[in-house]
Amino acid sequence: MLDLAATLLLGLLAAQLVLHRRLLAALWFRHEDPRPIALLRIATGALTLAWLVDLVPLLDYLFSSEGVVVGERAHQAWGRLGPYSPLFEHDSPAFVRAYVIALGIAASALTLGLLTPLAKWLTWGLFVGLVARNGLFGGGDQVFACFLFYLCLARCGHAYGVDAWWYRRRHGQRRRIPAWPRNLMLLQLIAVFCANGLAKHGAMWRAGDTVYYIFNHPHFRPAELWGLSAALGTNLMRLATWVTHAFELLFFLVVVGMVVRFVRAHPERMPTGRARALGRALGVAIGLDVIAMAWLALPREARSSMPFVVSMAIGLAAALGPLTVAAARRLPPVLLRWLLGRRLWVSLWLLFTAQLAFVLQIGWFTALTMCSAVLVLEGDELDRLRDRAGGPAPAAPSVEPTPPGPWRRRAIAALSAVHVLAVMAVLLPHDQPPSPWRRAAEQPLRRWIRQTTFSQHWRMFAPTGASAPLELEVVLRDADGRAIALGGGMVPPERAASPWGLDKQQKVRRRLADERSGRAYWPWHARWVCRRFGSLVDGPSTVELYSLRTPLPSPRALQVLGVDEALARAEAEAQRTLVFDEPCRP
Repeated sequence: MLDLAATLLLGLLAAQLVLHRRLLAALWFRHEDPRPIALLRIATGALTLAWLVDLVPLLDYLFSSEGVVVGERAHQAWGRLGPYSPLFEHDSPAFVRAYVIALGIAASALTLGLLTPLAKWLTWGLFVGLVARNGLFGGGDQVFACFLFYLCLARCGHAYGVDAWWYRRRHGQRRRIPAWPRNLMLLQLIAVFCANGLAKHGAMWRAGDTVYYIFNHPHFRPAELWGLSAALGTNLMRLATWVTHAFELLFFLVVVGMVVRFVRAHPERMPTGRARALGRALGVAIGLDVIAMAWLALPREARSSMPFVVSMAIGLAAALGPLTVAAARRLPPVLLRWLLGRRLWVSLWLLFTAQLAFVLQIGWFTALTMCSAVLVLEGDELDRLRDRAGGPAPAAPSVEPTPPGPWRRRAIAALSAVHVLAVMAVLLPHDQPPSPWRRAAEQPLRRWIRQTTFSQHWRMFAPTGASAPLELEVVLRDADGRAIALGGGMVPPERAASPWGLDKQQKVRRRLADERSGRAYWPWHARWVCRRFGSLVDGPSTVELYSLRTPLPSPRALQVLGVDEALARAEAEAQRTLVFDEPCRP
């Protein structure tokens, strides 16, 4: 039933878009100021470089022929389902370093806006090839892949770059760019936040304890926060959890507000008469379908959760479309501007992503998500921000380019439709297991998603957070029983605590410690440790892999027992299990 409801929703949305095709064409094929996209280009290129620097300590371990997964095994593990990588065929350490240097040069050119049409495609292609070679460290990297792909579709070099400066010197003008790539980015952001929010229906999110556990997770925090958590864990951190969750679920309202403002500026493109009545009927059907999907997709125990309540409210609002619009018109204009405006949502957006980017060690993708807030701004709004900051006046006026011809419009429409449909097909819930007919119908769409690297999920800390961190510990033991602790066994012990690549090391350690995802890699990881660190002991040695699970004290326990007592009790409940051992062979 859930597969049928999800497929019906896609059909109803497609019919609604066809009915409003005149308005959609005006929204999709318009031209706009190039500066918001250019700012995102600079942020994406610079953060890709930072991501690459973090990866340098793990190059040999992850990608080279001397690493954890080599040659044909890497292709079997990741290459058959994902995009092609040159590193499947050539993975010598020298080639891997040359490949990474090429990616760094391309990302630098993208950041500077130098030879942008070539630099953007090279950056995306080389990035995808690197990520495709090894999935052990993956987590959040799809954010880079997504935005790099969208920047390839956009004319992102028409402002704030060497190419734009050279064009203005010759022509004295700034070119406007097609708006449809930015529209796709905004839709993708809805997918990012809403997919995260809807998946978070566990007890920890309902209780409001997730932020507490995230900020005290040993893999994420840069410093001890137990004293602060004892004071704030049962109040402000719970409020932060609920506000964060509500923001993810309701983020789509900022995009709805942008569309509403566009509709008000183009009322002549709205359907009238019978078409208008049909549009209202489709809205009712969409709302009822959303209600049915929420009821079918979420387990019974989650029907008091925020995702269920919000989904039912959205479905009811859509089903009662005319009454919803009439009720909205009765709201005070100031309140309506805040609900559908950008001040509230962008403020929450920056607050939510800034704490992930600057407080936690999760990865550079959080900073890119924060920078993507520029997508909701227009060029004239950037001018006003510049004027308030006392910046220089714009260098040149912008000119409206020639509208795309019919064949180009059809190609853009087809590409956009396939991509949006593919992303929705992957994110919409399905029966367990999915129906054979749905798997067959979605197979071409999922192949597109895999090849464009949109296939990774967006469900961070869902359905609930982690209250008992899991990690791998590697021990190298000599013939006399003396042991050398190697941490995760990826880099030398003295470099294991370095901030460079720490989040990626922790992701690999968590994945290897989990029996479901790590069992197949234990023998390969042990052999890497023998090759890389066997010289640290004299004579025969053995590699031992331990899975460590250390529970975190609850916020209530921390408040009642005190920090020292609560941590001592949690440490006493820690579990250390030998999961694999193997002697090193000469």
